[in-house]
Amino acid sequence: MSYSLVIGEKEYTLPSDIPIDKWVELNKNSNPFVWMNSVYDIPIDEVKLIPEKTRELAIQLIRAIMNPTWVPIRQTLVDTELINFEDIKLGQFIDLEVYIDDYYTNYPEIIKVLYQTENNVGNLGISQVHSAVIKFLTWRLLLYKQYKNLFDLDIEDDEIVKVKQDKHVKPAHIWYDVVMTLADDKFLNMDAVLEKPLIQSLNWLAWNKDRQRALNEQLRKR
Repeated sequence: MSYSLVIGEKEYTLPSDIPIDKWVELNKNSNPFVWMNSVYDIPIDEVKLIPEKTRELAIQLIRAIMNPTWVPIRQTLVDTELINFEDIKLGQFIDLEVYIDDYYTNYPEIIKVLYQTENNVGNLGISQVHSAVIKFLTWRLLLYKQYKNLFDLDIEDDEIVKVKQDKHVKPAHIWYDVVMTLADDKFLNMDAVLEKPLIQSLNWLAWNKDRQRALNEQLRKR
């Protein structure tokens, strides 16, 4: 089913999908006139003539197209496959964490990591990838809940976790510290560490943190 707006003798149809590049730009600009112009291709002057209630309904339809969570997750994208979250490497997860810090701007880069591709994804429809991104964000939240003691987090159910205690500290800096800990502070070990499985790395960090806490407790009692 397609939806259209008729203004005078002209009919403007709502597209069934929105390219990722346009989706990114729309999320950076909440102006309803810009949205109507960009998605329906209605001239701004004509958008201003549309009754407010009609315009609000049209915007709600755009929002539905921009958040197609009802679409089944695609396991393949062109010639690449959606990554198995349980097999994500530490380096891939760190890339995703850095991109998520500016989610809308970096959305295409998130897609590239999740679908393990270097191809330009900007022209692909948002419906082809969005459900996979939402699934990853859900998995990511559960992961942080599992390791919340490691990261000293107080996590709410609907929260997009940002692992940083200070708003001025970028995720890249935090994860650099994590990598250097795993690399035993040896720069030349970093590449090998980044190729390690994420879960294995987090388990070691959690074990090491518990060990250090136990050692500090023993020293305190002496």
